[in-house]
Amino acid sequence: MLRKVRLCLRAAPPSLAPLVRRVAPAVVAVTSYRRPPGWFAIDPGAGFPDAPLPQDAQVAGAGVIVNADLGLIATSNHVVDNAEAIGVALADGRRFDATILAHSEHDDLTVLRIAPARLTAVGLPDEGHRLVSLNSWRFRTLD
Repeated sequence: MLRKVRLCLRAAPPSLAPLVRRVAPAVVAVTSYRRPPGWFAIDPGAGFPDAPLPQDAQVAGAGVIVNADLGLIATSNHVVDNAEAIGVALADGRRFDATILAHSEHDDLTVLRIAPARLTAVGLPDEGHRLVSLNSWRFRTLD
């Protein structure tokens, strides 16, 4: 038995490709390095010659360049909290050391600074608003 199938052609849904192309250069990879708690309590020379030393923890996340002229990056605070070193990798392959400029544990938001060098930033909403959270890829602002 053959069945007739009705094929409905509809317009393709709008593509996110133009948006991704525009903001991709401003999205960065953020990597932080920290020692696990209690790492200083192990002394291999004090009766534990074969005890392995704790490894540095590496935490990875993403960030967004919000000011290209100053080299400012917004990222999640939990990615860089208590970090001994922070690295940023751009989409074009360049790598930078970063420092924490400001942070909020409550909002899980940190602003990093890297050396500004031909950076691309995303545009934020109105200049009078403050960025509060990057959670779930939603920008929430306070008026």
